[in-house]
Amino acid sequence: MRIEREIKFYFPANKLEELKAVLRIFKYVHTKHELTLNYDNPNPKLSFYNKEIDGRLRLRLMRYLDTAEKDKEVGLFSWKQRIPERAVSTIRHEHEAECHLSGEDADSLKTILTDVLKCPLISSYERERAHYHVDGLEITLDKFPFGLMLEIELKDDDANLEDALEKLNLKPEDASYLSCDDMYKQLCREQNKAIKPHILFDDKEMPSYQS
Repeated sequence: MRIEREIKFYFPANKLEELKAVLRIFKYVHTKHELTLNYDNPNPKLSFYNKEIDGRLRLRLMRYLDTAEKDKEVGLFSWKQRIPERAVSTIRHEHEAECHLSGEDADSLKTILTDVLKCPLISSYERERAHYHVDGLEITLDKFPFGLMLEIELKDDDANLEDALEKLNLKPEDASYLSCDDMYKQLCREQNKAIKPHILFDDKEMPSYQS
């Protein structure tokens, strides 16, 4: 199981065009709409959400919004587990295993998880994700219902993270260790909004990230 290393920054929604302009120095790949479904173990005694496990079983349903693959549907089935000793680091370290699927296979797997294995659907979140590449790094700009998240994932041990941060005018100390659902919950608490299990664009009571 590989270890994922990433650093992330949050921004208000009105910074979208500004961030896109800065990211033009990197190679643009594509943008996808994504719906991520988080499932738990059907055995509550072995819940993935226990502190001892602290993992996420996820099925992601995706649709390309541009390029030659526009409207193509695909899926991603993954297991992610935080590494406790790195939990408060701005560069997040996680165990990760992934399985890429066609759109049809993703729908079938969703049926198996829900109807056969009876895995409880704990939460979900929706976003539009733009992908960029630079040597040894994958950069993504996510548009969430509550705001924006820019994430840099280290794909290569020799990747120059410091150079990429400098070009983007970002400082490591400004990074966040919060996942998107943790950030959503924090914003709800700060803005007196009800915390819901599903973070969706059509939610009219969505909080908003403010810098």
